[in-house]
Amino acid sequence: MHIEGLIKILNLWTLTTSTPMQAYWYIFFYIVWVENRDFLTNHKAAKYFDPDNSVSICYYILDRSQFMNFLSVLHMETFISTEVIDSLYKKLGELETDEVNKIKAKILKVLLIIYSFNHILKFTNRQNL
Repeated sequence: MHIEGLIKILNLWTLTTSTPMQAYWYIFFYIVWVENRDFLTNHKAAKYFDPDNSVSICYYILDRSQFMNFLSVLHMETFISTEVIDSLYKKLGELETDEVNKIKAKILKVLLIIYSFNHILKFTNRQNL
């Protein structure tokens, strides 16, 4: 394998697994591509769904209004059903909440460590008086 190919694979791996949301988004649109390749290959929107293309939607999370606009611009409003879109954004919301909660937990742990360290310093200073 050429070094350029390896670098591309590593960059894609890093991008698509950087967060659970990004991983889910990538997998969702990769499956959309695989399951609809015959239709999409002959459509003007192919490059926006093909994971081999750097402008593929699988690499860029869009909020729901941006995504609906994306489909509208491509004249593909009915390509993905409303129920599937609802499910996609519901799952993304759950993943985002999980990520936020994990970050909050880490911040609380850091604050607890700082507070504990500060308390130990105060106690130690009192002992030295």
